[in-house]
Amino acid sequence: MANFKTHFSAGLLLGVAATLAAMTSGMTEGLFQSFFLVLVPLSVGSTLPDIDSDSSVPFTVAFGSLSLVAALVVGAIASEFYGDVLPIVGWALFGGGFFWLVVGGGFKKITKHRGMAHSVPAAVLVMLTAFGAAQVLGLSSRQSLAFGASFGAGYLLHLVLDELYSTIDFEGRRLAVKKSLGSALKFFSHRHRITAVVYLLVVMAMLSVGESFLTAAFSVAAMIRRS
Repeated sequence: MANFKTHFSAGLLLGVAATLAAMTSGMTEGLFQSFFLVLVPLSVGSTLPDIDSDSSVPFTVAFGSLSLVAALVVGAIASEFYGDVLPIVGWALFGGGFFWLVVGGGFKKITKHRGMAHSVPAAVLVMLTAFGAAQVLGLSSRQSLAFGASFGAGYLLHLVLDELYSTIDFEGRRLAVKKSLGSALKFFSHRHRITAVVYLLVVMAMLSVGESFLTAAFSVAAMIRRS
């Protein structure tokens, strides 16, 4: 399968092309906005499925960042109860360490590389979640669509590359079907409970933001046709 460098490079290239397309079509306004709404999420999304790999860069970055956020939040809460620095720092370290060891450790136990994180419904879930998060942050429907669709496109790109590298030996430039073929672009896994949880989350996301997402998508499609 493709490595981190390959996934990130492909995501960056597709991100540049998508950024130019978004600016040309009027979906985003200006280079700065397009950079954060298209290029960044697409590049990040192209590496995100490997979060289920315990030693991967995406896992370390994602849970490291979330652990830092947890430390800051717990530290801020502790500052309401303590006036001294030491207990505040202690609680902050506890919060960050707890998230990394317990939450991150739990994630490692319940996930398996090339599990449901490498699946089409996971890509849909990421896309809808990113769209919803953008709306919560106050972005317009069009901007939220660009953000969510970019995350989804990057995620799907990762899955496609994994399947491609499972059928072609790029070093020898020949077909070389591997056992991993079919483990990325899938809709179900043999771990039925995890599969059910992913589909449940997709349904919840669709009920929450699905109508808004489709409305924004049809609006952008109509705008592009008129232009």
